[in-house]
Amino acid sequence: MSDNGSLANVDVDETVPHQLANGHDDSRQRAGSGDNEFPAWTEVLKTKKESEVDQRIHDLEAEMARIRRQIDSLKSDVEDSSWLKALVCAEGAAFRSAVATALKTLGYKVTPGPRGHGDLMAWDGNVVLVLRADGTKSNAKNRDMVQCMTWSGEATVAQLTPDDERSDLLRDYVSIMRQLGVPVTDAADADDQMVRCRGVLIVNTFRESPLDERPIARPEIPDFTSPQLIADHALFALTGLQLMCMALEAGDNERAARDVRARFASQSGVLEGYTDWQDAIHR
Repeated sequence: MSDNGSLANVDVDETVPHQLANGHDDSRQRAGSGDNEFPAWTEVLKTKKESEVDQRIHDLEAEMARIRRQIDSLKSDVEDSSWLKALVCAEGAAFRSAVATALKTLGYKVTPGPRGHGDLMAWDGNVVLVLRADGTKSNAKNRDMVQCMTWSGEATVAQLTPDDERSDLLRDYVSIMRQLGVPVTDAADADDQMVRCRGVLIVNTFRESPLDERPIARPEIPDFTSPQLIADHALFALTGLQLMCMALEAGDNERAARDVRARFASQSGVLEGYTDWQDAIHR
């Protein structure tokens, strides 16, 4: 060092550690500089404003989580009601599944019938319904009516036949009815022992047509080709659209659901009414 205290003539490398000469200090980190981080112990140090902001962020995140749960719940409700659309556009297994859901909302226990005999069977503690349920691009045909009439007759015969004389098919009917809770005896050979079975024909007619182009808007095109025969054979017939309107009208109203079940139990022929879908369906 010179007499006037200057370091101008001193070799820096001999005076300070090499890391300082290169601008680095590995022994500690400089707060707030570039890529360097604050020491861990500073994390608990917060200004009043930081604390208020953190609390506000926490509250907003909690509110967002609550809103997400509400949205998920609403989406689930929409998905749960998709079966209503199937009642007016589906066929086959998808349509039968929708019919089963609709009947359950009306207070029935529902299960598939014997394979190839009875698309569905339903029970409300009063009458066994044996259903033909499917969708079609046009109107319901006489073969649908004949099939429905045959299946309901088989369910009745199954009850009247002694157990040791029942065919495999009749035993299937009895087994299914018992699963539903129907009190079927081994040989119900008296009228007071037999539970009434009736055929119900539910067809999603003109399933590819928009609702406002179906027979409800064009009465000259019937949903069922032989309404009188349906009535003569004590069958009950309705469309998928009518079942949808029934289910929507009944909703959680047990009295309305009971009135609908009374129709299924006693009315014969093609159902009239229950076609005002505009109040429930928006486009």
